[in-house]
Amino acid sequence: MNTKRNTILAYAYSFAAWFGITNLWVIYLGQQGLPLIQIGLCESIFHVASFCFEVPSGMLADRFSYKTVLYFSRIMAIISSLLMLIGHSFIWFAISFIVSAWSYNLQSGTLEALAYESLPQASRDARYAKVVSMISIVTEVGSTAGVIIAGALVHWHFEITYYISIVLGIVALGTIAFMQEPSVHGPREQRQTLAMIVRAAVHELRHQPVLRNLMLLDAVISTAGTAFYYYFQDVMTKADFAGWMISTLMLVSSLGSIAAMRALPWLQAKTSQLQLLLGITVAMTFASSSSPCRRWWR
Repeated sequence: MNTKRNTILAYAYSFAAWFGITNLWVIYLGQQGLPLIQIGLCESIFHVASFCFEVPSGMLADRFSYKTVLYFSRIMAIISSLLMLIGHSFIWFAISFIVSAWSYNLQSGTLEALAYESLPQASRDARYAKVVSMISIVTEVGSTAGVIIAGALVHWHFEITYYISIVLGIVALGTIAFMQEPSVHGPREQRQTLAMIVRAAVHELRHQPVLRNLMLLDAVISTAGTAFYYYFQDVMTKADFAGWMISTLMLVSSLGSIAAMRALPWLQAKTSQLQLLLGITVAMTFASSSSPCRRWWR
């Protein structure tokens, strides 16, 4: 197996799949005439669909090839973008978000598993951390680049962002075609059923209280951060932010995320887990409740 080629293709796929050209969808739906409550419902529908299909979609990668699952992921993403373009009502947009959730579910963990099993077994554990770190950085760079372009298009044919998304979906399909399926990913003697996975998860959560509490805290922080990120798009629209202002704010936000990822290993070595979690919570609370940035831009 050409490990280097598979790794480079994984980076290319990450960039194309996570290119954040459609991350300003709150503004797009607002331009399509949806009230804020229906926009919020679309986001809720996405997460409910993602929650319901996360485990079943993970089982598909265990029964089919990684490449097959990634193919279907990008096909679902392309269909979702097409629905956003041709749909002009809440129902069509809601269906698009369900399909988009499926695309996320199908690729969730699949690319990382393919990259892990592509590495030589002797150095797999040592090299995998570096590969995953680079995938995360490429993903963040792609997401940032897409948002910058989307911000520039907010007041000029904003639907172009979804055409770009379709093109990138096709590019991602091309990168998958050149990947090699790891030979280790073959038939297994015993496949886990959905019931077995659920029982194992419940058992671990009951007997690992620290893990359970960390997962709950992560869910709370992620919920607050996601709500702030998307509803702030509506704030920017109502405040008549120019396209370059939106792009700049998103760029600063993404650069902060990259800096945090780079600083995390140092922070983990210098502080305790409790101090780190407390600091993150306080910082996020301050950032969400303050408004000097908004006053300055206006």
